[in-house]
Order: sequence, then C-alpha cells, then structure tokens
Amino acid sequence: MSEPSLTRRGLLGRGGAAAGAALGGGLLGGAIAASAASAQQDGPTEDKPNALLIVANGIRSDSVGAFDGAFDDNEVARTPNLDDFAGDALRFERAVPEAMPAVISRRALVTGKRSFPYREWQRHAGYAPVPGWNPVYRRQPLIEESLRRSDIETVWITDNPFFSGPRYDDWVQRTTEVRAADYPAPPVVEGTLGREETRRQVERYLLGGIERGTEAMERAVRAGERQLARLERGGNQFFLAVDAFDPAEAYYVPPAWTRELELDPSLAAPLNRRDWIVPADIDDATVRIAREAYMEGVERVDAAVGRLLRRVDDLGLRDNTAVWFVSDGGTMLGEHGWIGRGAPGTYKHAYFVPFLLRDPKGRRSGHFSYYYASTHDVAPTLLSVMGADIPGRMDGENLEALLDEEDPPKRSAFMCASVTRVAVGDPRWLMVMDMLGDERTLHDFDNEHSDMEDDERENVVRKHPPVLAELERVPLAAAGGTFPIFDDESAVRPLPEDDDADDDGIEDRDERNDDAAGETRDLDNADAEFDEGAEDAAEGRVEEHDDPRPPPPTSPNADALSGN
Repeated sequence: MSEPSLTRRGLLGRGGAAAGAALGGGLLGGAIAASAASAQQDGPTEDKPNALLIVANGIRSDSVGAFDGAFDDNEVARTPNLDDFAGDALRFERAVPEAMPAVISRRALVTGKRSFPYREWQRHAGYAPVPGWNPVYRRQPLIEESLRRSDIETVWITDNPFFSGPRYDDWVQRTTEVRAADYPAPPVVEGTLGREETRRQVERYLLGGIERGTEAMERAVRAGERQLARLERGGNQFFLAVDAFDPAEAYYVPPAWTRELELDPSLAAPLNRRDWIVPADIDDATVRIAREAYMEGVERVDAAVGRLLRRVDDLGLRDNTAVWFVSDGGTMLGEHGWIGRGAPGTYKHAYFVPFLLRDPKGRRSGHFSYYYASTHDVAPTLLSVMGADIPGRMDGENLEALLDEEDPPKRSAFMCASVTRVAVGDPRWLMVMDMLGDERTLHDFDNEHSDMEDDERENVVRKHPPVLAELERVPLAAAGGTFPIFDDESAVRPLPEDDDADDDGIEDRDERNDDAAGETRDLDNADAEFDEGAEDAAEGRVEEHDDPRPPPPTSPNADALSGN
C-alpha cells in the first residue's frame, strides 16, 4: 500500500545549523572484542546489509521539524540533520514505545519482546525498586545472539548498567564509569510542592536528565564514529547501536510533576510510593525553563546525529547500511499540567516518538506510515533486513513488510506503559489507566491536530463506556488476560478486586482469578540474578519455561485493537 512521499516543506530553511556542543574528548576503556566467531570475508551484500541503530533519550516527535509537529505555541526545534535524514527514510508518524522510561524501553529494543506487564520483575538491590526495573533474563532472547549465529559482528554502545555480565561482555562498550552513588534518588514528597520548590526540583532532576541524555548522545556518537571506522576496515557484516542512555534512570524513576493537586494515591500504586508522581504548583516560568532546556537538548542531539550520519557517508557505508533513529520515550512539558520524563500524563502527542528507518535499497525513501510501530518491533525488523533469523520468542512485528509496501498485522490502537500507568489511544481517543484498573480516564482529542486543550483535558469516561471498553481490551490482551500486582519485592498473584469504590461511574472489571487466570505466575523470576549467576553459567544450567499465562480474552474487536 503506497503512501504519500515526504516533501521538505521548507523545513531546512527554518533555523540554519543546529546549536550543537563540541564533541571533543576521549573514550574510556580499551578496544572491544568482536562478537562474531567467524565473520564473512566478503562483507555485506545487497541482500544482507549492515545496520546502525541510533537511540535518543526522551525526544518526542512533535519537536522534530520533519514530523510537522509542534507544541501549542507552534515551536519546533532546529533539527536540520534529522529533517534531511527523514527525506531519505520511512517516517513512522504514530510510533510509540511499548513502555517507558529508558530502562523498560531498552529491554524491548534488545529482546524484541514486550516488557509490559512486568510479570518477571524482582527487586534488585541498588536499582529503582519499581516494577519494570529489571534486567533481561536468560530465558529471554537477545538480538546479539541471533546476529552472532549469522556471523554478524555486533557492538552496542551504552552506559546502561543493566547491560552487564558475561552475556554482554563481548559486545557492549561503555563510554564512562557508572556508579549508583553518583545518582541519588529524589526525595519522597509529602503533600504538594510549592512553586519555588517545584522549580528547583524541575531544574535539578528534569533539566539534569536532559543534560545527561544529551551528553550521553555526544559520548556515544564519538565512540560510534570510531567503531564505524574499525568495522568498515574489517569488511565484515556488522550491527552497531549508538545508545544515549541516562544512567540515572537505572537508579530511580524520573519524577513527573503535575498540577492535579487532588492526586489519587492509586496513581503511585502498587508500592504506595509518591516519589515519581509529585503534586506541584507549576507556574508558567517553570514550563518555559523546561521547554527551553528541552529544545536546546534536541538541537544538540540533532547536531551529534548529523555528525554520525556524515561519518557513514564518508566511509562509503551509505549504500550497504540500514540506519534506524528512534527515541526511547516522551517528555511532558507543561501540557495538561504535567512536566516530566516518561509521559505519564493525558496529552496524547507526548507519547509519539521519532522513528526513522533508512533502507540501503531506498525502499519507501521519503514516505511515511501511520502504522503504530513500537520499540519491540525494532529487533525483529533489523534482523530481517540483515538476513538473520528472528527468534520465535520475539513478539514484535517485522516491519520490513512496510518497506515492501505490504501490510503487517493490523494495529488499530497504540499502547504505552509508563511505569504503572498504561495509555491506549487511536486517532481520536486517549485512555489512561492504572494497572489495578481502579482509575481510568478517557480524553477526546477530536482529531490528531486538536489544539483545544480544555476539551482534551476533560475526562469523558462516563459519556463513552463502549469506547472505554474497547480501548481497555488492548492492555488486557497484551498482559495475557490479567494484570499482575506487586509487593515490595516482586510480582505476585493477582488478587480479586474490591467492590467498586471509585466515583468514575463505571463498574470495575470483574477479575475472577480462577485457576486459569494468574494461579501460576511467570517463571522469569526463578532465573538467576542479572549478573548471570556465574556458577550456573559455567555449568550451562539455563532453564526455559513455557508461558503459563492464559490466552487473551476474545471479543469481536480485540484482535484488531491488539494487533494480533
């Protein structure tokens, strides 16, 4: 199915060169070991190209010029490099991470599997004690293992401390030392922050995160330039990931501040923690400070990415290297009274992130797609483009079908989990719910370009029960029929819901939790700790288990909405 080509629309004349920071400095550490045991001697062919994956931190698509999006004041960042790259790529207009912030979305990127609903979560000492903050377990696939079986050399540049241990030593490169003591968690807030304290926290934690994410991209690009030169000299087929990971997000959940002063405690469920959603008095000056810092960060990322893309061209790799640019999640910047990483709020466009895939064969160059692409689609798609086998345990879609102008399985809605909240949307509606199902809001955007913020903020859950019921099936199907609940240490068996105690006018779901629904939890939590359990690894004791979860519920529209 062919779609309209991208026109430049004068984007490159908007702002001239991006405001970038100098990228000088050296790398820490020594040379990285190649992951391929016996690489191809003649290098990649036209049918089996190299691949370069670029992962940005916290950028939403409506701040990038090529996506024609804008904030409500019609401002976009100056992104000439990404705009130019989009002219040669397939642009995904409605891409969302399947879950965020960064720790969770990275797991989807390397495994090709959904991270939601975190049934395998176990608390790990020193890391954020929140569902979703866990490593890739040994029973889960890794993109590198499939690439190694195809003799494709693999390098992943990141400062993600979860990518540590014997399973990663041969292909993960770091650009700096990462220590938990360098990233103390924000204080737990009781009550509502005053205006001045809100501004101080936003400057320290949000602006600090923007700066760390920007510096991470600049460091990763410097390392990526060096690796590209080395890999090009080797002449073998390769996969390189340049991943701008903010290490602080491994140790605490990035806080989000909201003007919703009557914040229901269930928003911080299941651990009854209030350190990541903070009721706050947000004034216009704080919003302005956050937006200015964010826009400057986007422009510096654009400058760094442009430098890496030019390196691809200078080394003669453009015609045999697929390039994918993706952001790991969104950022709320005052819309609907929310500020913070991870887009936990009710502004739909904060969930959309830039997805740009440039095919070396030029397929769908300059076109766009409205398909609801997501982070767990990246691994199976790149494996397919590179001619490697896709493990059956990956549940993302192979989006190479879109490059061939074919239709992948239908997705009529997007779904994105932000810690313990889930957002589901389509071109008109956005539903936000907590995983216990106690609090649900429904928002009518009327159309994709609505700027009527007062109308968008209204909770119309009582007015449209059928819409709520249809959207609610999407995360329920993705979760396997029931949502888990959690104690302080791990996921536990779902418990029956209490009687309907909220006042949203909608009866709570009837979760019966019989023998087929949640009696046996996912056995991921029986795996070794994320350091791989050295003695088990040495003895080759790697267990695999069938998924004991029940099949998703059936309904006339559930398959279409969930993409199955």
